[in-house]
Amino acid sequence: MELKTKDLVLRPIRLGDEEQIHEYAGDKDITMMFWLPNDTFEETCDFVRRCDEDWKKPFDQIEDFEFVITLDGKIIGGCDCDLSHSEDHTYATLGWIINKNYRGRGFASQAGAALIDFAFNKLKIDRILAQCDCKNAASFGVMKKIGMRCIDDKGTRTYPKTGITSGEYTCQITRTEWKLNIRLEQPEDFHNTELMTMRSFWNKYYPGCVEHNMIRVIRASADYLPEISRIAELDGKIVGAAFYTKAWIVDEDGVWHEVAMLGPLAVEPTLEGNNIGGKLICETIRLAKEAGLAGIILCGEPGYYPKFGFKLMKDFGITDVDGNSYDAYLCYPLSEEFATYKGHFEESPDFEKIEDSAALEKIGKEFPAYRKVKVQEGFMQIFNQHLGVVESVDGEIFNVCYWELVIPCRLAEGLEQRPAAGCDVQFIWNHKGGESKITKVIKNLIDD
Repeated sequence: MELKTKDLVLRPIRLGDEEQIHEYAGDKDITMMFWLPNDTFEETCDFVRRCDEDWKKPFDQIEDFEFVITLDGKIIGGCDCDLSHSEDHTYATLGWIINKNYRGRGFASQAGAALIDFAFNKLKIDRILAQCDCKNAASFGVMKKIGMRCIDDKGTRTYPKTGITSGEYTCQITRTEWKLNIRLEQPEDFHNTELMTMRSFWNKYYPGCVEHNMIRVIRASADYLPEISRIAELDGKIVGAAFYTKAWIVDEDGVWHEVAMLGPLAVEPTLEGNNIGGKLICETIRLAKEAGLAGIILCGEPGYYPKFGFKLMKDFGITDVDGNSYDAYLCYPLSEEFATYKGHFEESPDFEKIEDSAALEKIGKEFPAYRKVKVQEGFMQIFNQHLGVVESVDGEIFNVCYWELVIPCRLAEGLEQRPAAGCDVQFIWNHKGGESKITKVIKNLIDD
């Protein structure tokens, strides 16, 4: 078995590789590899013997796939794909090391990308992790370059050979992220983009939603910025969208400074937790910067957008037309000029058409009649949580219907009311494979 890249060949470790492997595995300058450096040549020989024996097993019985990285036949490093098993799925953890004489030439990134392809295509893994010392900027850079994202920057590791404890970063990429295609929207995509957006926002802030109509209004507006707007496609299905329009910061002298406004940002709800929104944000920020825009503003969830670099508008002296500075008002400066814009923001005047009742009634006939839920008067503000219906109860496990999914949940600590089958609930969906929790049993006020 060989994995080939532009410059490299990755092949299984075999007997006879000991001396070339020890060139890097025995390097005493290594300080941020978990099990390295090897203290003796015999340690490296034992490692090679174990790997050679593993590769002789039937393929479906191998748990740790250890490769050497070769350049023109010379071993210049090593990498591995280690399988782990949780209650509901198998995932892989990747690692790599390059001989110090060959670093800085992109070889680790090539090897890492090849391992990702191997894990997703050959091993049929759905989730891949990689970890590094928080001081290992080079390795962390490789993870980001091959499409991984940091999911934990507060971990720790203790090196078994030295006993030294250090901070640890954990990065992840899912099969969905890996296969995602971000592209321009075409006319034939319009209906499916609107349907996905409707599902994304349904019952999120109010019973039902208006964002599917918002997209239709945006497309017809002279303020639409299609050159930086994008949709995300997975296996031929629209699973995400980011739309931009012109907006303005109006200063005290009445000068209108043009910026871009992001919204809506929509993700297919059954695929949440796969960084689809994050991919769209990062790609469209890049496009906006290339287009020479001064900055981006939005009104959105204050617990989400700052992780991508968005900052509070109030820190830049920007408010809404009434002088309010809510935490949901966020901005992303793209130029030094943006910091000089002080005043209030103005969105496209076409946005006044978004909540038009006749238009919403008309567009509503084009899509499925989803159930509306109202849990309180006014803005519902269900940030970071979801609404679902308990399908069944099995002991302490409550199976919650969320769109087409059934998500096993437990009761959150302190929740005394025990929901029965058919009850509406509010829950936290743990996308990382841990327990999901029901936080509240609710009553749909529309049913009264």
